[in-house]
Amino acid sequence: MSDDGVGIHLIRKLQKKVHKGDDSLKNISLLEVGTSTLYYLEAISRAENLILLDAVKGGAQAGSIYHLQEDDFKTDLQMNRDFHGYSVLDVIKLSREITQLPANLIIYGIEPETLSLGEELSRSVKNALPKVIKLIIEEIKTINNKLT
Repeated sequence: MSDDGVGIHLIRKLQKKVHKGDDSLKNISLLEVGTSTLYYLEAISRAENLILLDAVKGGAQAGSIYHLQEDDFKTDLQMNRDFHGYSVLDVIKLSREITQLPANLIIYGIEPETLSLGEELSRSVKNALPKVIKLIIEEIKTINNKLT
């Protein structure tokens, strides 16, 4: 749904950088999860660090970038273990019950302009993508430097 699909657009841009041999993105997995969060439980449960990319409605101007850590928002991770599906936070909680991972959760979000039907991003969200990509790559470099 237009700007709600920003995470997929970001992942695809990062995948292109990986395919071009960008060394700053080595040793990472890029997952296009969408709404099938439970399907990715195994991959999430192996991740020491998890960076989520999504649209975030925080009330700021469209295209605004959010950098959140788990402590920045209150989560009531009550599990919805029924046929209605699992949110990504439900899957993270389940993952932690199984493997205690991911240890670190970071969220990059962009304030959406529109959530109408369609695959195209609004201009304000599209214009924010290069800056978010740069921030994500810097975050990955910081994480990798801590590991070495």
